[in-house]
Amino acid sequence: MVHGKVYVEQGLKQYEEKVAQTEQRLLQKMARKYSLVLQPKAA
Repeated sequence: MVHGKVYVEQGLKQYEEKVAQTEQRLLQKMARKYSLVLQPKAA
């Protein structure tokens, strides 16, 4: 392994954050399309 576990974990974290942002953006777009409003889930 050339770069090590830390490098891979860092890349995976960045990828997961990007995917989450993309999903959120698409959900917002779909909600607007159908005149819905997304609200954060209550804890």
